[in-house]
Amino acid sequence: MTTAITQTGTPTMAALLTAAAGTGVASWRLPADLDAPRVARTLAARTVANLDALLVEDVRVVASELATNAVRYSRGKPILAVEVTSTEVVVTVADQGNETGRAPRINPGKRDEGGRGLGICARLGELRITGAPSTGWQIAVHFPLTSKEAGR
Repeated sequence: MTTAITQTGTPTMAALLTAAAGTGVASWRLPADLDAPRVARTLAARTVANLDALLVEDVRVVASELATNAVRYSRGKPILAVEVTSTEVVVTVADQGNETGRAPRINPGKRDEGGRGLGICARLGELRITGAPSTGWQIAVHFPLTSKEAGR
């Protein structure tokens, strides 16, 4: 597997070659501001562009939602990773934690203004959350590939 991290959010040649090959991990350090969701959407979509259009759109939405949460609720620059294997696509955003001590919530209260992004992600794919508030969260969404997509 190849991993390529950039500081600017621009795909490196290694990341693009990995994506073109259809397997491996491409990862990027996102900006620590509200540009992160846009950058994450673009990079994630480019990485899986050769797959089914509906899957590409789901990957875009998940990358955007996870990046939004990372810049809103944590400190530092989050890292976006998109892994393509023969059986699945995994979109992960890792952050550097927060001072609130709060864990990510999938189902917010009815009166909460926001907080619906992880619920959306959980409906689109299999959501997995690991980490801790002090060290950071790694939130991943797994999308199984159809036999047609896996054969590409």
